[in-house]
Amino acid sequence: MADKRKRTILIGVLVLVIVVAAAVYFSTRNTTPYVPLFSYELNQEQMQEVEDFLKKGHYDFQTDKKAILVHENEKQEILLEASRVGIPSK
Repeated sequence: MADKRKRTILIGVLVLVIVVAAAVYFSTRNTTPYVPLFSYELNQEQMQEVEDFLKKGHYDFQTDKKAILVHENEKQEILLEASRVGIPSK
C-alpha cells in the first residue's frame, strides 16, 4: 500500500513539473511577426552597428540582405532606445 501511494505521489509531482515547464515555455515564446526595424536601407556599417545594439539589449531579431527584422510588438521600444543612443549613425 505504501509503495502504491509513493508511486502515485511521484507521478503526480512529475506531471506537475511537466505542466509548469510547458506553461513557462509557451508563455515566454514571442510569436508576433517580424517587421523591418527601419523603413530605409542601411549601409553595411550601420547594419553592424544596429545588430550590435540589438545583441547588447538582448532583443530577438533577424536579418535579411537589406533589412533588420524585429518583433512587431518590440519595434517602437527598440526605435526609441536606438534613437536615444544615436543609432544608426548617419
